[in-house]
Amino acid sequence: MITYIDSGVLIAAAIGNEKVSCQALKILSDGSRKFVGSEFLKLEVLPKAIYNKKTREIDFYNCYFKSLYSYHPGIDNLIEEAYNEACSAGLSIQDAIHIIAAIKMEAEEFFTTEKASKSIHRTKRIKVISIKN
Repeated sequence: MITYIDSGVLIAAAIGNEKVSCQALKILSDGSRKFVGSEFLKLEVLPKAIYNKKTREIDFYNCYFKSLYSYHPGIDNLIEEAYNEACSAGLSIQDAIHIIAAIKMEAEEFFTTEKASKSIHRTKRIKVISIKN
């Protein structure tokens, strides 16, 4: 299964509280999944860790990005599609960018730490799964 995780899940795996971290690590260690990511995901997690010199966190993120099945480096028409998705589903632009990046890489599922009541769950274009109840 092709899977996209958002920055909340990746951060939870790297430094989260025990309950959420365990769920995130369980997803990441599932050998049946092929993970995809984007430049936008990298931009959300690495700069702050680098600035704060969090070596273990930086290493974790770099290892994740190196292990990806597919990586979407550019923005092509992704921004325009994300804008349209944000307008039609009422999403934040950052959530819409991740959703469209996942779709472009043919992800079948999208993991997030956002609760089911949050707007990201309104998208109909990909299955959104929260690791928080």
